[in-house]
Amino acid sequence: MKISHSELEVCLRQPRGWLREKLTTPSHAFKTGYNRALLLSIYNYHRTKQTTVARQYLRDIIQRAQFKDLTRVDEIELAFESYVRWCETENVAVADSHILIRFGSGYLTLVSEISRVDVTSDYYRAVLLGPFEPNWQTQLRMPLIQKAISEKFARPVKEVSVSVQRLDGSNLQTRSYSMTALARAERRFRDLAQRLQQYARTFPAARVLARE
Repeated sequence: MKISHSELEVCLRQPRGWLREKLTTPSHAFKTGYNRALLLSIYNYHRTKQTTVARQYLRDIIQRAQFKDLTRVDEIELAFESYVRWCETENVAVADSHILIRFGSGYLTLVSEISRVDVTSDYYRAVLLGPFEPNWQTQLRMPLIQKAISEKFARPVKEVSVSVQRLDGSNLQTRSYSMTALARAERRFRDLAQRLQQYARTFPAARVLARE
């Protein structure tokens, strides 16, 4: 069964409730919001390495989505310019952007969208762009992301860090987890997978989702 990294803390607190909602809530068509439009434009900027092209890409999304809140439109346009200035000022070496990773443990597979991976003098730095909670460093997803990125980029796990950053390029915070912390996180994730598998026996539809 797949679980988004953004859902993991909720699932840890209420695994049975999370599973029930996963199995009974119908999926809906995805609608691009303001922050998603900004994030997609940032991906375009890193892919094309052309500020003008990415700026127009953002304007095209805004037009297609027919955003009504002009204040929010101004905010994401300003945030885009601020993000680009940060990248250029810091001369960020970006190895890749918009990276999709999977980390499996039996019944459960963590699926994550990593906004950016930087190459610094010390680390391969995996960055999650967007709002983040003050306790982000204690969240289970972070060491699991560190492990998954180390495997995807074939780097020693001690040479990988995980970061969060606002969409305007501000407030970059970084953490690298010890081998002990990584092993503990893997055990917690494995235990969660086993609990969900046990709960799923009362939800026949879970057997179908587990094969997806």
